[in-house]
Amino acid sequence: MKIRPLFTCAAVFAISLAFTSCIAAIFVRFPHRAPFNEAEFAPYGAPGTGSVIGQLICTYENEAHPGQGTPVTLLPVTTYTQEMVDRELGDGVTLTPSDSRLKKYLRITRTDHQGNFSFQQLPAGEYFVAGEASWTFTADDDLYQWACERVTVRKGQTVQIKVTRNPQHGNSPINNIWTLE
Repeated sequence: MKIRPLFTCAAVFAISLAFTSCIAAIFVRFPHRAPFNEAEFAPYGAPGTGSVIGQLICTYENEAHPGQGTPVTLLPVTTYTQEMVDRELGDGVTLTPSDSRLKKYLRITRTDHQGNFSFQQLPAGEYFVAGEASWTFTADDDLYQWACERVTVRKGQTVQIKVTRNPQHGNSPINNIWTLE
């Protein structure tokens, strides 16, 4: 009698450990390869006179889907953010949380019902503009797709763009973005 409960406890523990290991494997985070270099971000730290206005549109099977009420992110182009775009959006890799200093250089806005957005008072420089559109595919399934563009803003310039380029490499899933915590 005493052996059976002990065996049962050991079996339950082994199954729990295996299950926990499987769950942990799903949520593996990979370290950033590029260090956060504050000097690369410094030109983006103060307000400027540039603007980016545009529309987020994802295309699936030749059908356009605007990002409706979805966040759009504006990131300065640096070695650190290039890695984020390449690995998180392109490869679907979940990176460890971003350096907390990134938050002061990151801008987020929401699109309207047609996918339109606007960023104002930008310093001159290069930026990534990224967002995700979702739409109902079938009664039970929604589809999601990221779009990302690189744009250069000059002092006093308003840049108008359509964010349409899918940065995803192959069929890699994108679970989250920018790993901010």
